[in-house]
Amino acid sequence: MGVAIGSHIGGYQILELIGRGGMGEVYKAQHPRLPRADAIKLLNSTYGTDPDTRARFEREADLVAPLSHPNLVNVLDRGTHEGQLWIAMEFVAGTDAAQLLSGGPLHPRLAVRIVSQIADGLDYAHRKGLLHRDVKPGNILITPGADPMNPDAVKLTDFGIARMAQETDSSLTSVGMTVGTLRYSAPEQIGGEEIDHRADVYALGCSLYELLTATAPFDAPTSQGLMAAHMFNPPPNPAAANPAVPSAMAAVIAKAMAKKPADRFNSGRELADAAQEALKGGGAPNSTRAQQAFVPPPLLVKPVSPQHSSPRTPVGAVTYPPSAPPVPGRGQSTPYQSNPYQPGAANQGYGTSRPAVPVGVRSSPSSPQLRSGQRPPYGGPGNPPPSGPGGAMYAAPGAGGSAPRVPWFKRAAVMAAPIVVVAIVIGVVAGLLLSGGAGSALATPAQPTAIVADTSVDITWPEVDDASEYVLRQGESIIYVGDEPKYSQPMPLPGTYSYSVSARSAERDESPYSETSGEVTVAQRWHGLEQIAATFGEIVGPSPLSNDNYGREACFGGTGTVDIEIPKSGSILCRDSSGDFTIRIRQYPSKQVRDDYLASLGLKTSSETTDQGASGVLYQSPSPTSDWAGTAILAFDDSDREVFDVSVAMENGKDADALAQLNRLPL
Repeated sequence: MGVAIGSHIGGYQILELIGRGGMGEVYKAQHPRLPRADAIKLLNSTYGTDPDTRARFEREADLVAPLSHPNLVNVLDRGTHEGQLWIAMEFVAGTDAAQLLSGGPLHPRLAVRIVSQIADGLDYAHRKGLLHRDVKPGNILITPGADPMNPDAVKLTDFGIARMAQETDSSLTSVGMTVGTLRYSAPEQIGGEEIDHRADVYALGCSLYELLTATAPFDAPTSQGLMAAHMFNPPPNPAAANPAVPSAMAAVIAKAMAKKPADRFNSGRELADAAQEALKGGGAPNSTRAQQAFVPPPLLVKPVSPQHSSPRTPVGAVTYPPSAPPVPGRGQSTPYQSNPYQPGAANQGYGTSRPAVPVGVRSSPSSPQLRSGQRPPYGGPGNPPPSGPGGAMYAAPGAGGSAPRVPWFKRAAVMAAPIVVVAIVIGVVAGLLLSGGAGSALATPAQPTAIVADTSVDITWPEVDDASEYVLRQGESIIYVGDEPKYSQPMPLPGTYSYSVSARSAERDESPYSETSGEVTVAQRWHGLEQIAATFGEIVGPSPLSNDNYGREACFGGTGTVDIEIPKSGSILCRDSSGDFTIRIRQYPSKQVRDDYLASLGLKTSSETTDQGASGVLYQSPSPTSDWAGTAILAFDDSDREVFDVSVAMENGKDADALAQLNRLPL
């Protein structure tokens, strides 16, 4: 529920609504004593009775309040208004970078200037031990200046899912990760691994790419495809999407978005300096220029797996599964915005078509290959080896064809003598086409069999006579090269998959790919929350993506313990599809821990047996004006569920409705 224009919150007079999101609204407000306007961020009343979300909202203020930097939005105060939490922040006139991109890509110099200033603010937060974890153009606020290339202010905002670097708990940010944007999430963040400041550097690299091209670096129709693209696809070349971008910028993006954190820039400043050098035509990330020292904050953070939020649709983004890469410099050239702040400055004629790519060629004996049994790098399925000097990158073969490789001459490069290079390429292609195996092709392998096991997908196929090794594909991506006619793929991301295999030997031509296996489906699981899901399956459903549950809308959850706020070991939150109420199920380390925590809330208690036969202690608000109004919590007394509680929070704030809904739950 919003607030009326002209009303007061914490002494601030509300002037206008300036933004609305899933967590609440942001208002412009007049300071009660000073002649200035501030911004008031008000938590949505839907979450007002949820202790976890309230704690996360309050911690945003607590974490950011000590920070003071010209490139960070300052937090000034926080409080409660009629049960709703609010935060007072610095008001930044202007717009955000995502809105600027509605008119097309920014001038490269402006894009780098924006990223450079955000890098300074981000590095400052890192030095203070704070990770942002949601860096994206939508969280970059910009106040235009008299010079279109030099904004008056550039500030990073929304530390709503930030965390101190030394923390390992993920419960308070589990909600935040569901609203965090997957388009800018680092592979280790998506994979649920420990993260440090270099995850923010990755997101800053994604943001730089988008500012330069007006497209996100990766796009996919599903969250699983988007996550897979970040984990396995090589970073795209911004000059291929916008020829106005200097070719040297490709190496900057490639290093900023490296799959392994150790291969990235070690700070935002390093990234910004490299981008500035690329504008000058200088060396990119691996130049010998001295780089600023950076002391990383205490490691590490382990986030929960994010879920997909509805993004704006980019133009010309790289999609997953990966398609053939575009040829640099051959797209339709389009000018960038001359004045990105001018309303309606649309980028006329911005091309999104991608030129054709030469078909793959058969490998020669000298072509670099994966060694027998070697997997693609970064430990994930379908991650093609990066192209580089003397290297090759696996690409999708044609139907029924051999497994081609993208040779060295298709790497993005600045060609000083195009005619000579074309001649060389023609010679290389001709040589590769004329070379080949000494004998007839091997027999096509039989259709493989794929079975989903507990921790892997197990693929097997019959041996092929005279074959010395096999190449296995998941869809169009190679995931295994080895001499065994079987492979156990570590459990991939949720989705539907099929597999095909080709046989190879040193003496004979490799075979065509087999008929694909039957499709197998990998479902997202309640990892770490299995006991809650098993005990309350009728409420939460079989998986986080399923709406086959009580509320008919996908649930989400998180694991971890917060010693001060809520000492739970895990929780799952489900919303009703109508938005009338939310259900939260919490699991605690022990019955005593649960009872002590609930007793500390100061709620009124009574014995309760629901209409479905569940019994225990009922906790409800002591008064209609309490922050807990409209919430009913049942702590079970049976031995099988004595470490759980279930709460219902009504949007209308009525205790009677909360109790009535609790009685209807299949408990």
